[in-house]
Amino acid sequence: MSFENFKLLPQQKPASADAQTKRRLRFLSQIEKQIGFATSDPDRKRRGQWFWKTGDGSYVLSVRYGRRDIELSKGKFAVSCADGDAIVTVLQEVKRVALEGGFDDQLTRISGEIRRSFKK
Repeated sequence: MSFENFKLLPQQKPASADAQTKRRLRFLSQIEKQIGFATSDPDRKRRGQWFWKTGDGSYVLSVRYGRRDIELSKGKFAVSCADGDAIVTVLQEVKRVALEGGFDDQLTRISGEIRRSFKK
């Protein structure tokens, strides 16, 4: 076995991520899960799905964290989508904003609310 073509390092342990980074990564994994739901079959109902079909055939997407809706704009918690492709497009944008840290304050607040409800 030869490792001449690789840059070898001494043993290193992974640094533990801070709570904010862990929340963001958990949120991003849920976004990926929703993208998978939307690309496979948006009409099929699944447990934990963030979107649903309305009477006129369009979809409504509500971005969630810990069973709580995230406010996307002042007083707005959902997005209207024409079809499954539009759901994926919106989720890709949500993912981009999440990667930039745009939801970190809301994730922290929601996480604190959830944590407080367990202490009762």
